[in-house]
Amino acid sequence: MKHASCSRRSTIIASPWSKLTGIALIGLVCISFPLWGGRAEAAPPGDRISPAGPALSPARLAPTKQITPGDCPLDVVVVMDRSDSMNYDTICFNCFERNQPDQVSNPDYVNYPDNGVRHTVFSATLTSNLCGDTLDPTEYDGDHYQILEAELYSQNSSTWERAFRGPGQGYWAINRLWTDTWKPPPNIDTSWDAPGAVSHHPFVTFTDNMPSSPLLGRFYTLADAQNGIAPRLEYDFALPASWNGNMAHIWLRGRQSDLYGWSKELDGTTNPDVIYWEVNDEAIHKADDTQGNGVGTGWTWIKLGSVSSLAKGDAPYTWHTLKLYAGRPGYTIDRLIVTDDSGSLPTNVTSNPSNACEQGTPCNGGHYNWTTAGSAQRQACDPCNPIYGLNITDPRTVAEGGQCLGYYALPGPTDNLSNELFGDREPIRESKEAIKDFISRLDPEFDQVGFVYYNHTASKGSELTCRRCYGADCYVGAAAWGWPGGPTPYTYTVVLNSVEDQWEGGGTCTACGMRAGLEMLGYNVDNRGGVDNLCDGSADSACARGAAALPVMILLTDGAPNVSPGGGV
Repeated sequence: MKHASCSRRSTIIASPWSKLTGIALIGLVCISFPLWGGRAEAAPPGDRISPAGPALSPARLAPTKQITPGDCPLDVVVVMDRSDSMNYDTICFNCFERNQPDQVSNPDYVNYPDNGVRHTVFSATLTSNLCGDTLDPTEYDGDHYQILEAELYSQNSSTWERAFRGPGQGYWAINRLWTDTWKPPPNIDTSWDAPGAVSHHPFVTFTDNMPSSPLLGRFYTLADAQNGIAPRLEYDFALPASWNGNMAHIWLRGRQSDLYGWSKELDGTTNPDVIYWEVNDEAIHKADDTQGNGVGTGWTWIKLGSVSSLAKGDAPYTWHTLKLYAGRPGYTIDRLIVTDDSGSLPTNVTSNPSNACEQGTPCNGGHYNWTTAGSAQRQACDPCNPIYGLNITDPRTVAEGGQCLGYYALPGPTDNLSNELFGDREPIRESKEAIKDFISRLDPEFDQVGFVYYNHTASKGSELTCRRCYGADCYVGAAAWGWPGGPTPYTYTVVLNSVEDQWEGGGTCTACGMRAGLEMLGYNVDNRGGVDNLCDGSADSACARGAAALPVMILLTDGAPNVSPGGGV
């Protein structure tokens, strides 16, 4: 039964979803909405299946409101993919981290982004000796070592903002490392801090071999670097008068992520761990594992190569530029060393410093592994660089009386802490926010909302609860949800909290999620035992209102299922 007055509300439902992947089943009529090029592949049932239980009269959803069919009440179930691939479009891992406890049972729930902390590059760098006028390389055993932090690049030619890049376009962006892994535990301390690095993202190009599924990133070839297509980072360095000779040997500390290192081409071949480099617009070289100088899944110091005949001298220095071009997605760089030492790097130069020294706060003592004073140049010393997350109230240049050095053209006063760099993991965050926006357009006096989340299995985050209270006020108390006090009027809070509580991980069984969503609406799609629409309080007894409400199911997914309901891949 589809109510005549439902057409207007169906339009309202669809409008917030124009930017999302999804399938909306409105009266089991399929409406799809693209996100990543429209790859949602799951199909709705061909025929409407009758609810397992009887169609009931409209349920009482508020103390004094009784719904009539003409009001077009909705029974809505949102099904969200929370598989591991729902973080594949993350710009910076760990730049935003949620720091609140379990959202579902937390009465002090706050919404994103106030429920987490943002981790920026230390703004103290801007006033430290790293941005000073004096270049002071480490001297050890007669050799000189210029140590540079990868996140303090002189220039980044790429852009991570989604509005300015298309599918299959990579970029370099800072990442905040959680010790030696990528993914933090769900609950972290607000004082947490971790070292920074720069990663080539998105880290996926192609996954499933049969057939290949094009996703977000791209493997860049040597020709791409030579033609100026590959994303480029630049680092300035100089040779002081004390330098031994006119040659520089260039080293890089990098890794290929063991979790997110996939880089398959259409023919299924996996590209090597490769990066390209040049100095001062000379020949572009390739460094990869086929030459014995590639990175692995752990941090590795590799020698990119050597350049000769470089000018040297004290201030004013003759600056040279090292350019790094992206190759394989997922390639991550932590530090760089330019040295006159033609041999292997000594351990006390390559060992990791503490975060405080690494980021340029004052350090005292005879350590040889601290970042070189004066090694940060150009964009690294511009307060308007988004990596520092500063609130820029006057985007004019310093020469004009403003705050910027001129490397970033801001449209006006800008809070860089709101930059996409410090957003959550994507596309799962965009999915969560769209669900919240959609639910906010519903009317809790008339509409029930349920929530299903899935990866390789499906779970019910929040059921269509109010019909359990049929014939009485729709209230839940402390016993039902573990909240202090009571009774608490049932709104959409429990649903919203359950949505916010989700983390990505695991495989993708889209059919599992759709089946659970349909069962929540009272449809036993494959005649499973115990599934009904009697609302008797048992786990698989749905509380949909049958013909007294319009059933709606919305599916959000990246559209690449790889697990079946039977458990097969």
